[in-house]
Amino acid sequence: MTAWYSFMGAKLVPLRAMHTTPGFPTLRIVSHPLVQHKLSILRDRETPTKIFKELVDEIAMLMAYEATSDLPLEDATVPTERDVFETARKMCNR
Repeated sequence: MTAWYSFMGAKLVPLRAMHTTPGFPTLRIVSHPLVQHKLSILRDRETPTKIFKELVDEIAMLMAYEATSDLPLEDATVPTERDVFETARKMCNR
């Protein structure tokens, strides 16, 4: 399902996970289905406090996953158990 956004009467534009909005370029919109599902449970006033707190943690983890999806990676060579070196992808050192 595609989320749609309109800002102050502007044209409707489709949004995907972690897109920004025209009026707020630093705002990120998370429209991932798991986040949406967990938010619906979170909003239910019948949700017990323990479950509420667990959902907040889970949503935060999913948001961090989405927010870091475009971090730069670099090729690296890593030793394995049998002294074989394999190519892997690691986060760039900054």
